[in-house]
Amino acid sequence: FPVTIAYEYALAAIQFNPNNAELYPNYILQALQLSEVGYAKEAMDKLKKLNINLYNSLLTKYLEQLKSQEKKRLFQ
Repeated sequence: FPVTIAYEYALAAIQFNPNNAELYPNYILQALQLSEVGYAKEAMDKLKKLNINLYNSLLTKYLEQLKSQEKKRLFQ
């Protein structure tokens, strides 16, 4: 799927079931790919409340992609 479609599906999934922590990692990573940093940060905060273990397992990858997005923004 193109990134925008994957993002829309991931967003729809968490809107339909906002308390299912398992849905958040995919949404967060898709949001970062689309430079939707604010949405990704909000979702990370929600994930931390829902499932701290899942949050911790995603944190390194999240921070790496966040750093990558910040570099892209600087060079645009």
